[in-house]
Amino acid sequence: MASIEFSSREAGGKAPGDLWCERVSSYLGAMQISVRDRMAFDAHFASRTFGRNRISRLRAGYQHVTRLPSRKPRGHGQFNLLYLTRGEIDMRSHVRSGLFGAGEWMLLDNQRGYDFASSEDCECFALYFDEAWVRQQLPSIELAMQRQTSASAEWGSALQSGLSAIAGNFGRATDPLHDYVAFEQIPRLLGLACGVYNERTSVYQDDRFGQVLAIVREEFADPDLGLDAVAGRIGLSRRQLSNVLRANGTTCGREIQRARLDEARRLLASPRCGSLSIGDISASVGLLDAAHFAKLFKCCFGETPSEFRARRAQEQD
Repeated sequence: MASIEFSSREAGGKAPGDLWCERVSSYLGAMQISVRDRMAFDAHFASRTFGRNRISRLRAGYQHVTRLPSRKPRGHGQFNLLYLTRGEIDMRSHVRSGLFGAGEWMLLDNQRGYDFASSEDCECFALYFDEAWVRQQLPSIELAMQRQTSASAEWGSALQSGLSAIAGNFGRATDPLHDYVAFEQIPRLLGLACGVYNERTSVYQDDRFGQVLAIVREEFADPDLGLDAVAGRIGLSRRQLSNVLRANGTTCGREIQRARLDEARRLLASPRCGSLSIGDISASVGLLDAAHFAKLFKCCFGETPSEFRARRAQEQD
């Protein structure tokens, strides 16, 4: 089990931020990294390899990271399951965009690339899965990437527990076999948490669910988007679409609301959107009633849109 570890404060005669960008890019591949303060930047990176798979722990201040698309042929890449234990990340990828906080995770395709900005004092664990291996464990991985879920969802807490167990053992003198076993359970737990694997029938869901998620992701800003509109786009009846969604433990309204609130949270956290009112942001994500939007936001995230925006602005100062 190979391992590597380095920090931005290693001797080398370079500014810590420059040294960090150089070391991370050389180890993780085609990445462009920028930091806010090159001289004061403080970060630490550690990684362990399990055969063709790897887990890394990263603790750092604010940084903007762009993972460039890979030129490797399809089937020879990696998927990256990013699990946050502290801080927040504003993520943009080809299938998902939004703000992710502590206790949340996201699945990324390293071949397609992605872009994110982290908050100050951010810590995360990244599980890198060899593509050929993970497709054997989770054939519906594209569906899993599209599905937004959290620890509060069914099977989400089990996935979080598995990730926390791996993260908690990182850097400790534990039995390597324990880590191997825990690591190999993650793809199946991910499939269960994302609703692309049915634990009762041991069958992966068909692609119609992925089509629903793609439509919702592209059109959630339309105030009129609903079950009828989505069913018409896919060529299903209302009942057929409801059955597809029910088999995945969700509803059309729930997926639309989740997409709208995630985008609203991202906009509220962005300094570039500071001039937009709460009503403007609410309308931009398809929720025309600002009071109803505020109620939904607090129910989902535990604070009002104004409270969330004020807290993020204070953290960014």
